[in-house]
Amino acid sequence: MPMSATSTFATGIMICGLSVASLYASQSPEAHHPSGLQGLIPDFESKLEVAYTKQSNNVRSNCFPAQLIAVLTSLHRRFGKRPVVTSGYRPRSGRSMHAKCKAADIRIIGIKPGQIARYARELNGIGGVGTYCSTGIVHVDVGPRRDWHHCTRTKKVASLWH
Repeated sequence: MPMSATSTFATGIMICGLSVASLYASQSPEAHHPSGLQGLIPDFESKLEVAYTKQSNNVRSNCFPAQLIAVLTSLHRRFGKRPVVTSGYRPRSGRSMHAKCKAADIRIIGIKPGQIARYARELNGIGGVGTYCSTGIVHVDVGPRRDWHHCTRTKKVASLWH
């Protein structure tokens, strides 16, 4: 096969007749390393978190597996609002899926926890789904399949007055 100005075997990728490798030839390796982008875009890490937002900077979520991010993305698409992660990775939480970075406690502003939980239970790849009526939080994880609802009688009665 003859070489032409629009193809190359050395890089395999051409952009407007230029090889991708030639674009970086005169730059240091750091110039095209992802860490170089952090200086160009303020708050770089949060720009990547399009499936969800974090309640605060203290919420640890950078270790979420792709399967959990897919669950959060599905919730975002279904309700049109990004889930707010109120709790993610908690290394000292015993045998919890939070300790394995496979769980997120969430809420979606304007959506009832029951609606979120019902939809989450239908998702492929979902493990546990739990609701906590005292806080309005929904727990989703990608561990073993489980389901729970924590709501004490006292809190149910108290919620009638709101």
